[in-house]
Amino acid sequence: MNIEILHPGVSSTIQDLGRLNGLAYGVPKCGAMDPLLLKYGNALVGNPISYPGIELTISGGKFKFLNDGHCAVVGNSLSILLNGVTRLGNQKMEVKKGDVLSVGHLQTRYAYLVTQGRLEADSYWGSFSTYELVQRGGYQGRRLLKGDVLSVKKTPETVQKVNFPVKKELIRVYPGPEFNLFSAHDITHFVSEFFNVSINSNRMGYRLDGKILDSVKNLSIISAGVIPGTIQVPPSGYPIVLMADSPCTGGYPRFAVVHPEDIGSLAQILPGEDVKFIWCYDQDKEV
Repeated sequence: MNIEILHPGVSSTIQDLGRLNGLAYGVPKCGAMDPLLLKYGNALVGNPISYPGIELTISGGKFKFLNDGHCAVVGNSLSILLNGVTRLGNQKMEVKKGDVLSVGHLQTRYAYLVTQGRLEADSYWGSFSTYELVQRGGYQGRRLLKGDVLSVKKTPETVQKVNFPVKKELIRVYPGPEFNLFSAHDITHFVSEFFNVSINSNRMGYRLDGKILDSVKNLSIISAGVIPGTIQVPPSGYPIVLMADSPCTGGYPRFAVVHPEDIGSLAQILPGEDVKFIWCYDQDKEV
């Protein structure tokens, strides 16, 4: 099956579950901002959960199918038209040659268009995820553009059960390596007040406006390892949550780390919306 991009929306890229092979060499993990949602979409159409999909950002896009096949658009509160007829999201759809799929403005930040079969894309360090900074992976290492044609390789259908990810109202966090350097006041107020996701946020990191954590102001550390979900505190005192395209090392105190099951809920928060955190000290205890 082939898919022509008629309109790419604000930003559409090919993403899978990311790369681990290059972390020791400074190559970011990248991958889907909401990995649980991508897994759900792949399971819905009968793919292995690690297959790449098209990550839609803020607004959807318009896509023409050049062959028969199946697909699904997964996300929250979706507006979907197939040949001008409203269709439900989060369901497997049959598409015919010449069909046009339109996905409207998203109510959350990310949604995924997945196709039955594997999207053909460029591999980089063992992943098909787009890494725009170095123009590798995905489709020519860049965002999709009008006129691009994607190929889908037919693969055997698999049967897997993956539940639709439930949005978390409170984002669970664990203490980070430099947690003990922060004052009790900062630790308490971090979870007692709302933060606002800055418009100056992207796939590398979400800046949080609101409460300033100033007990380690102007403190730098020797550059150390970080992962997506690490919450660093720069000299400004405004926390930064590192996201999928974050670097592998950083020099700011690592205050906390987002629970891996909650990273997708955080990723879905739109610029200007609020987020609230809760400490989760015991990994085996559900909060």
